[in-house]
Formats: sequence, C-alpha cells, structure tokens
Amino acid sequence: MLSASERATFPPEIIDLIVSGLWNSTMPSKDRVHLMTTCPLINSVWQDVYATHSSRDVYIPTVKYLQSYLCGIIQSQQSVIYGNRLPASVRTMTCYVDLTRPDEEAAKDTYVLLTNLPNFIGLRACFTSLRQLFLNLQFRASPWKTAGISGIIKTSLCIFLDPDRNVTVHRADFHVKSPGHAHGLDELVMENIIRAMGSGSKTMLDPELMVKSQKLVEGAPALTRYYRASASWPERRGDLHYYLNYSLWRAVTIPNSLHRSLLEPVSHLVWRLILQQSLPINSYFQWELRFDFVPWGLITDKNIK
Repeated sequence: MLSASERATFPPEIIDLIVSGLWNSTMPSKDRVHLMTTCPLINSVWQDVYATHSSRDVYIPTVKYLQSYLCGIIQSQQSVIYGNRLPASVRTMTCYVDLTRPDEEAAKDTYVLLTNLPNFIGLRACFTSLRQLFLNLQFRASPWKTAGISGIIKTSLCIFLDPDRNVTVHRADFHVKSPGHAHGLDELVMENIIRAMGSGSKTMLDPELMVKSQKLVEGAPALTRYYRASASWPERRGDLHYYLNYSLWRAVTIPNSLHRSLLEPVSHLVWRLILQQSLPINSYFQWELRFDFVPWGLITDKNIK
C-alpha cells in the first residue's frame, strides 16, 4: 500500500483518474462524505481536481449540505475549495440511497425531500446550468422471494430540467435494473417499485410500460434485466415546509449583507409572487412533508408481513 506522501505526489492526470473513478462510483452516503472531507485535505492538486468534479456533478448526501453548505457558498461567493466555480459549473445533481444499509437515514430524508418538491424553481434559479436530477435507490428484493425474484435491485429516476423557465412539465426517465438469473418483475411489483422511486409522490408512469420495456443484457458480472420508460413530471405551486426552494432562490437574489434581517420579509413576499406567476396551478403555498407516509415498506422487509 502506498504511503500518504506517495499518493500526494501522483501526477495530476493520475489524480484526476482516481478522483473521477471514485466520484462517479456507487457508494453509501457515509463513504461519500468521507471522500468529500478527505480529498481537499491531501494537497492543493487533490483539492483542485476534487473541486472540478464535485462542482460539476453534485452529490447531495444530506439536506443541510444543499440548503446550508452549498447555498452559503453561493451566497457569499467565498470558498477555499470551490473558488468561483459555483453555481455556474453545476450540470447534474445526484441523491443516492442504499436501503441495504441501516445508516442511510440522512440520505433517505434527502431523497424524500427532492422527490416531493412541488417544483424546481429554486434549483433552476440557483443552478442555471443544471440539466439533470438523478435520484437513485438500491435495495434487496426480499419482499418478492416467493415470486422467484431475488438479489439486488437498482433504480434511477432522472428528471430533466428544461432551461426554459416557462416550462412547468419536465420529462422523467425511470430506470430499473434487476438480476437476470431471477424472475422478471411483474406489474404489481413494478408498481410498488415506481411508488417507492417517487417516495409517495404521484407519478404519471404506467407500470405496464416498464414491464414491457424489459431487456436482458449480457455483461459483467452477470446477466441483467433492464427496464426503462419515460413520463411527465409536472410542477405545482408552493414550497415544502422546509423552504428548500426559498433557500435556493434567496442564495442568488439577496446579497450578503448585515441588513439581511430587514430584507427577509420583503424577499419572502416576492418569493410568493414568483410562485404565483410562474406556476398557474392552484394549490397551497406550503406543503407538509410526512416521512411516515413514504412507502419504503413496499420495497424493503420493513412492514412486510
């Protein structure tokens, strides 16, 4: 094994390959947070390479990371790690939850929050170059063992954010991957998976379309079944009681000032007007998010009898 000093003296090209490979790999939130806190501490080269990748393809391990840390950097435009990269460099955002692990509560909360956002006005205002939001799950097929379905199932919900601010209906791609040696997924199982992918929010996707899209693909390490279909993802007026949209919008519209407290009531009123003008659909302004209603039990052993 190489020592810390030997790793630090790698050529920049090698460091870029290492960081890129790790950053784009699938790992639990705890391991990703460790990567995020370690890379910038090695030396300036590792920090610069890490900042390049992590500011282009943003991973969101917790709600606070997005709402407090990133918003704080964008608001102040002061960061030793990112410099002036944020928010212009952001192209994608990803939230990954490994439901096979017991220590993913923070990531689960983040996933639920993002899938239940009434709209993406805050994200589009703050990250104008953001094009795709990836919401990924991994879980065991334990609830369906009696149906011959086993192994690890992986899902990816990709929401394409149109750069046109007037667009209020986006395209969402649903991807499901299951082991090829097990039985295929039927409509009832697929319906439960789709509901869990949306974490309780209503989707426009017909499970039958997903089942019919099945493809068997040979590859490493084994045969895999792929399912894919697209559906619309409409926005509606309002914000969650977490005020995530408002926090994102405020990060790019209110300057860093000692008089912030005086601007808060005004900006809040302006935010309400923006929501009313941008989204003509009538609904409540503030949406309550009930985590106990999220159907995680549909795809895990919990609550399955």
